[in-house]
Order: sequence, then C-alpha cells, then structure tokens
Amino acid sequence: MPRTEEVGLAIVDLGDDLHPRADRRYGLVPAADARLALLPYPETRVKRADITLHSLFVDELPGFTAGNHGLLVVRANTRDVEDLKDKETICQVVDFPIAPRSYAPDLGNRGVFRNLIFQDVLELSMRLVEVDAGLAGEYARVRGILDGIDALVVIDPLLGIPLAQVATRLLDGIVTAFGGPEDVALAGLPQLDAEPGPGVAFLRSGVYVVYTTHGHKGAVSLKNLHYEDGRVLDAAGKPPACTCLSFSLRLRALLDG
Repeated sequence: MPRTEEVGLAIVDLGDDLHPRADRRYGLVPAADARLALLPYPETRVKRADITLHSLFVDELPGFTAGNHGLLVVRANTRDVEDLKDKETICQVVDFPIAPRSYAPDLGNRGVFRNLIFQDVLELSMRLVEVDAGLAGEYARVRGILDGIDALVVIDPLLGIPLAQVATRLLDGIVTAFGGPEDVALAGLPQLDAEPGPGVAFLRSGVYVVYTTHGHKGAVSLKNLHYEDGRVLDAAGKPPACTCLSFSLRLRALLDG
C-alpha cells in the first residue's frame, strides 16, 4: 500500500546575498515566515516560474530495494497562455539510484519545469516511487530513449500546452508501467501564494527545501538543518536525519525575457 510522509517547506535565508555563495552556510526559515513578505515578486497579473532541482537526500526508505532505481514524481499547475482559464497539471519524473541515506547523484541544477504559467498560486506535489525490480532492464531501455527527447528533459508549457500534455502522458505512463508496489507520497506540501494570508507559504524567487518532518531518529527540527553548497546538512555538517529535496524557483512576469 502507498504510504505518506508528512513534510515541511522552508526557504533558504540568503541574507543580503542574491545567490548562494560557495562554502557559506545558510539557515532555513519556514516558507510562511512573515519576513518573506519583504522579498520582491512580479506584481503582474500573469507570472511564470522555472523550477530547478539542486539536491535530493533520501533517508531510510523501508520496503525500497537498495541498488534499484527510484522515481521522483513532481507535479505542478500551469495555464494555457492562449486561454488563461485553462488550468492543467503537468508532470516531470526524475530517476535516482536507491541507496539508504545518500544523496541522489547527478541531480545538481537539474531543470524540471520552465515557464510554468500562473496567476497568484503555484501548487506542487511530489512522491517517490520504486521501479519494479523485475522490470528494471526494460525501464532502463525505455528511459534511455526518452532521455534523448529534449521536450521531456525540461517541460515548458510556453512551447504549447498540447506538447506539455503529451510529455505528461508519456511520463505518467512510465510511472504506471514500471512503478513497483512501494510508493511514498510527500504529503502536506502547501500551495505557494504570491500574497498569502497569515500562516500560508510565500511564493518568492529563492531556494526552497522540502523535508520530511520525521526521520529515522524521530521528529525533525528545522533549526538543525542548513543549506551549504547545494545540499541540506545537519548542524554538524553531516547528512540530515530525514529525506530532503532542495529546489529553486525563479519568478518572472510573463512578458519578461
């Protein structure tokens, strides 16, 4: 049976830095922290967002098979630039080798979505799926073919909603055809709002961190996590005691270059 892992959402506190600097440690603050209201964002009615992954640290995943491949399935809302009333959910799938308490290799600066078109609210959902061990060979061959298709590497709705829909169906088909019984939904991921009410997560350009609120050592405190050189680490500079995904959001007005 699929299971859920409750998650928290934080943003990297860069202070006066516009971008993270090498070898500098940054703290994390909750994505609903009132200080984020001071960060600028596009005030146009229609906005667009790029999402880039930086790191995925996988804590212990009971039931998942070490040495097999897992799938990070990311979904986001977007709209049709030709008809803004038309709202779509699109999908991207990133695979990673399953190894307990390890960072997924080759994930740094991996673009997943470009030009997500929205107005004020961005909705994301994420889950981890294990590839069926008996189908690993077939999966590798099919994925090798799909990885050579540029339109599937970074999904870009601005190139046309029909193309994004085809890409989503193909990637959903991969998950359906090759996904095994182990499926972990990262639940509780809040929507991001450009002008949120009290306690609602802010939508801003920056580096976000999704983290499971319980790890193999119990409850996780955000105060014990920080961001350094593209990875989430604990207070001692070691891998965290929970599953963590860091990604950046770049927000722009729809008509900006």
